[in-house]
Amino acid sequence: MSGVRVSPPVRRFRKHASLYEACAEQRRSMQENTRAVMLTYVKESFEELKNNVTWLSREKASNLMVVVAVFSILFALATWGVDSLFSKLITLYFDNVIG
Repeated sequence: MSGVRVSPPVRRFRKHASLYEACAEQRRSMQENTRAVMLTYVKESFEELKNNVTWLSREKASNLMVVVAVFSILFALATWGVDSLFSKLITLYFDNVIG
């Protein structure tokens, strides 16, 4: 990075001023349109969740949560076991090859 500072461009011609203003206005309009589109999307999403989605009963959701928790714990234990086994095998291999 050099120590040279460059000033921002200066508008020298009056005919370009209207172009800059038009671009700025278009940018503001696009930002407002984007906000409106995002707000509409969020409102429609909440309405769809409220009216069109079939939710499980609390009892069924609780049962499925327990099933997921049990399988998650079993998978974590299996991963830990395989990791421990490979760790011991690699340690044993390097101890015999190097030592």
